Amino acid sequence: MVLKIICKNCGGKCVKGGFDSKSNQRYKCVECGVRQFSKYTYNAYDSTKRDNVLELYKSGHPKIDIAKTLGIARDTISKIIKEHPKVKPQRKITKKNIVSSLSYNQHQVIKNILKLHVPQGFIDCDPTYSIGNFYNNSGIQQPKYKFDIMPQIKGVKKADCRELPLKDKSINCLMFDPPFVVSTVPPLNGKRRGDNKSNIIRYRFGCFKSIQELKDVYLKSMKEFYRVLNNKGVLIFKCQDTVISTEKNLFSHVQIMNDAIEIGFRAKDLFILGSKNRVLSGHVTQRHARKYHAYFWVFIKK
Repeated sequence: MVLKIICKNCGGKCVKGGFDSKSNQRYKCVECGVRQFSKYTYNAYDSTKRDNVLELYKSGHPKIDIAKTLGIARDTISKIIKEHPKVKPQRKITKKNIVSSLSYNQHQVIKNILKLHVPQGFIDCDPTYSIGNFYNNSGIQQPKYKFDIMPQIKGVKKADCRELPLKDKSINCLMFDPPFVVSTVPPLNGKRRGDNKSNIIRYRFGCFKSIQELKDVYLKSMKEFYRVLNNKGVLIFKCQDTVISTEKNLFSHVQIMNDAIEIGFRAKDLFILGSKNRVLSGHVTQRHARKYHAYFWVFIKK
């Protein structure tokens, strides 16, 4: 049987290349010329293991853990690291710099998402831009594409989030912040109707006429986002659970996750935006816990 040796450096073919002082067979790569052995007495001599040392060190693993994992002496680990002074470990996670899933500042939530999950560090498109509260005076870069079904300010183009004027696989990150209220009362586009406090949220953010309409808009929008996002593109979806007619909880964030996974997204992370003060509904009897939080889903296109 002929032993085939693959170069550990470039993956090329190796041929016999003499012996060492202990008569162990050496091999030489015909592509890159690197000499090597089929097996190593000491793990540190293996170039693959040396690369693993540097990768683990960059990831922030302590030297003692690297030594135990790879079976290499700790002194040897230190020597390998010293040979590569440009390789620096990632900053250790502390109470001061840790990214939490809970925040009371939506700008901080978005910054945390961009830091953890968006390599380019900014959002390409916002199809529910409104007046840009996510970006104004926040330090968050304005998106290149700003759309809204009813533009309120200059620079925002009219577009339906279910049919965006973008090419397939043309963006890397998209922010979606649709209405979450369901009510038989039509959305108010003009003056508020009377002093009913339950109209305030509808007046400010709009609403859906039925649960089915909400689900349809969310589902069709996510399918459209899947179309325009590049592979491994990021969808940031802000949503909130609500109560329908004081009788039924609508756990939208669960439905959104299930639909997103079925479309082909991967649920990567979930952030919670808390609120210490919320607009009261005006109902006399309370039947469900008041919701003082919203969600920011992070979905990755597979």
